Amino acid sequence: MKITLTDDIPTYQGPCRMHYVDKCIVEQQIGKWLNEGIIQSSTSNYASPVVFVQKKDGSKRLCCDYRRLNLKIMRDNFPMPIIDDVLERLQSARVFTTLDLENGFSHVPVERNSRKFTSFVTHSGQYEFRFVPFGITNSPAIFSRFIFAVFREYIQDGTCVAYMDDLIIPSKDKKEGINKLRRVLGRAAEWKRCQFLMETVEFLGYVVERGTNRPSEHRSDSKMRHVDALSRVSCLLLEDTLHDRLQQAQEVDDWVRAVVKVLGHAEYEDFYVKQGVLYKDPIKELIVVPSLMENKVIRIAHKQGHFSVKRTIDSVLDEITIDDLDKERESQRKEAQENIAKIQGENKRSFNKNRKESVQYKIDEVIAIKRTQYGTALKLRPKFFGPYKIKQILGHDRYEVEKVAYHEGPGHTTTVAENMKRWQPPFEGECRVRRAECGMASLAERENRKRDNTEIMERGLLRLR
Repeated sequence: MKITLTDDIPTYQGPCRMHYVDKCIVEQQIGKWLNEGIIQSSTSNYASPVVFVQKKDGSKRLCCDYRRLNLKIMRDNFPMPIIDDVLERLQSARVFTTLDLENGFSHVPVERNSRKFTSFVTHSGQYEFRFVPFGITNSPAIFSRFIFAVFREYIQDGTCVAYMDDLIIPSKDKKEGINKLRRVLGRAAEWKRCQFLMETVEFLGYVVERGTNRPSEHRSDSKMRHVDALSRVSCLLLEDTLHDRLQQAQEVDDWVRAVVKVLGHAEYEDFYVKQGVLYKDPIKELIVVPSLMENKVIRIAHKQGHFSVKRTIDSVLDEITIDDLDKERESQRKEAQENIAKIQGENKRSFNKNRKESVQYKIDEVIAIKRTQYGTALKLRPKFFGPYKIKQILGHDRYEVEKVAYHEGPGHTTTVAENMKRWQPPFEGECRVRRAECGMASLAERENRKRDNTEIMERGLLRLR
């Protein structure tokens, strides 16, 4: 496998903190990989931390967290098999053999110049992979390319169907299945978790039988909390429960191991084993806590409380009654209302300092209203429209007014006292005209105007003669 990065800036992360039991597992796995030649010591500028991933059987798989490195790796374009297409090729078969290649990725070497990128760190040192590791974004594609190259002719003629390191040999009967199996074993012999010549098998999370397939029982189980491999999914699910820690701690405790060994042959007091953990007293179900885990259990007990959730809630409600809660809420509400009223009073006083008393108007009084909208070429126009006659008093210094005679402004509108003033004509002649139009001219003014009109008519008649 050759690894090509988009830049030359190294990515480095320090080792993660681990429990003592987990450190022992890491040391054991590192020693095994060194003996098998899978890894070697490293002095690379690149480094990634190690993490544990839960497997289906409950054991832990040591993997490297290459997520930062994966952001820089140029992807391999070899097409991954589609599970639906793989299952369709099994429709006509009745007998199946499944094979799982042992140490699958460890069969593909990493190019010498690319090993520095696979470097990882633990609490005891720095190492790098000589063979393809889990977690590299290109690992599945590289391994699929390797499997296809090894079993190319068998995949093309239908002898076997491959998905990563899982192979299935479909056949119509057992005789054909034996012949196909002999051919496949001649090409690769290191297999594990095999099922030979079965009519019903579990493959890729599905139960395959008689040309049909259905999801296996553990696929929909809520307890299936594991990840098969970091390179097959885009997220990590790390499990580190108290039950697992207790089980691991009991496995390294000499006294617990001795009791468990005795229970394998006979009964010993009231001890018993349940789900891999040693208990005492079947009625109370007391867990035997090794000395290695005592402090951890005490801290968890203090953190979560010595009572159950329901009992804790009941005890709290007994001590703090609803009346006390209501009193506290009412006091807070009253204090908030007082603060709001205080602020409103301050705002009112500051506003009233510069506020003038509004002028009161009566019905049928003639007034002018202020121009409230300005636009282009309106700056030199009069600031008030009028005259207007008050038709109705609406309250809160608001009035309904109606236009008198013809002039600029709305015909009927409502306005407020601060936008009104009493009507004052610009000169007396216009005043008389406007007052006559309003029906408010005096009797003498009417007689003078009538006499003027009569004189004008007589002069016109004399000219015509």
